[in-house]
Amino acid sequence: MKGVLFVVMPFGALDSPQIGVSTMQAQLRAEGTPCDIAYLNLLFASWIGLDLYSWIGLSAGEAFTGEWLFSRCLFSHTPPDDAGYLREVFARSMPAELTGPVQRVAGMCQPFLDHCMRIVDWDRYDLV
Repeated sequence: MKGVLFVVMPFGALDSPQIGVSTMQAQLRAEGTPCDIAYLNLLFASWIGLDLYSWIGLSAGEAFTGEWLFSRCLFSHTPPDDAGYLREVFARSMPAELTGPVQRVAGMCQPFLDHCMRIVDWDRYDLV
């Protein structure tokens, strides 16, 4: 086996280790399986800024902002109803002044994913 890669995507916590992937990595390595962890959450935080990343990760959970941001890339064959989400979900629980920053982050998600596809040697792994 080539190896296993665990990927910690946004919006995983930045201030504490990801105990689940760390535990699984240790177990796999103990059994002789090469295993790495890619902390792409740290990379994304550096892209959008620590304060905004932390706010989305911690405060915007009730509006599923992190899910909305990346679902736009995953389901690109269906035009997103951004205005509907921002009006019907985001605005009901989040401050209006954060709408602009969140829309800016939305435009960064696909370039971020494209960058991740370039910087990780995915062929080194049998399982991601």
